[in-house]
Amino acid sequence: MQENQDTLMNGSELPSQTDKYFTPDIEDIRVGYECELEGSDKKWYPYKVELTKDSYGPLIDLDGNKRVPYLTKEQIEKEGWELNKQYCRHFGKQCIRLDGVQQLMEMEYDFKTYILKISYDCGEFMNCFLFEGICKDINTFRYICKLLNI
Repeated sequence: MQENQDTLMNGSELPSQTDKYFTPDIEDIRVGYECELEGSDKKWYPYKVELTKDSYGPLIDLDGNKRVPYLTKEQIEKEGWELNKQYCRHFGKQCIRLDGVQQLMEMEYDFKTYILKISYDCGEFMNCFLFEGICKDINTFRYICKLLNI
């Protein structure tokens, strides 16, 4: 059976192209998490979770009044990745591996399905994949890069 093109690998629906934000799952919110909170004036304000005694309080108490923008090309570039001009979904970043060797990391990101692939050239025309999965926002992207030491 062919998978519906309007669903992600995990079965959830794809957002419409006009959606720019989503409501994060509470378990994804951690110190350093960036989102927007809706004020009493119905305007959205940037918010970053900081390490304080009550930093999680405002987010837990709000039901649906927090949002996170979907990952953009500009956010990826701001994190030091360079767009490959030949392939609009491909980026590269020079990194120092744990053994001290400089390595070009390659990334492919599908802005419709949110599938992120990070790999490097491991010789003989082969790519070694470090990560392949769903990444909807800058918070998740930064966390993945941190775990991969990129």
